[in-house]
Amino acid sequence: MEGFQMQPGFGQVQGPPPTTALDYLSTLDEIRINQKIDVAEVVTGIDMRNRYSVENAAGQQVLFCSEESGICQRMCCKEHRGFIVHVADVTGLEVLTLTREFKCCIFPCCADPTGRYALQVTAQGIKIGTIRQAQQCCPFPPKLTVESSTGQELFHMEGPTCVCHGPCCYADVPFNVYSSGGLNPVATISRTHAGFVQECLTKANNFRVVFLQGVDKSSKVLLFAATFLIDMMFFEHDK
Repeated sequence: MEGFQMQPGFGQVQGPPPTTALDYLSTLDEIRINQKIDVAEVVTGIDMRNRYSVENAAGQQVLFCSEESGICQRMCCKEHRGFIVHVADVTGLEVLTLTREFKCCIFPCCADPTGRYALQVTAQGIKIGTIRQAQQCCPFPPKLTVESSTGQELFHMEGPTCVCHGPCCYADVPFNVYSSGGLNPVATISRTHAGFVQECLTKANNFRVVFLQGVDKSSKVLLFAATFLIDMMFFEHDK
């Protein structure tokens, strides 16, 4: 993979002190994740490394994220590529690392469980949990699970049967989050419409994470991280 570098000026954001970045994130009932528009990508059509701003409901940026990946995988494997997302606080200090290894999925996921996508979430080298594509023969509706650091299932997520997005699809695309064994959603991760021009000309995606009830600090961090796997699996391809 190419070496990871912070973008000049990208860390000049408003937010909490760096030592409390994740604590502050856990106090929010709504998180907005907006992918930055890359002019070079728009002009050339070549997939560049994704960058995101993380904001609270008032629009104040509290974290920023940058993808580390190889250009060959971005060009040839597209949304199937392996990647690392570095999540940094206002000083540029990395507070979370999200890693998905590249897997060549030749067989259906029901026949080859090892081919399922999984995102490992770590904080300063300590594993927090894993977001994993659920094993299912039919890919729709899409399902994912959220596991603790020990592999215990904490939540499961289910998206809509039709994951439609684009300039003419104005409705949000929600992924409802349920506690293990629960029937009522405890959170929702939604891909939101970014406006006609952005939807037409770019592949940049915007998301909103809303916590409804009973979600603790570490779980909020994992559900925040799950947004990046959802983005790569279902919305990174060309519109």
